[in-house]
Amino acid sequence: QQLAAGVSLQLAATLYAAARQPHDNLSPHQQLVNRAKFLLQERLENPTPIPQLARELNVSYATFRRIFRQIT
Repeated sequence: QQLAAGVSLQLAATLYAAARQPHDNLSPHQQLVNRAKFLLQERLENPTPIPQLARELNVSYATFRRIFRQIT
């Protein structure tokens, strides 16, 4: 339970920091990752499987994983 709370807090802090950054000069990959983080944060109570999230973002699961690893 403490681990889940810690992970949730870390994710919330990351999302907060991403939201405070200017979005004008973000690459398409950075925008994709920011959108994914936002959706994950919105759905903390009922998490979306990552392959489904990738489909919602109009990228393949493999592409999503590669981009997410590069950006985060």
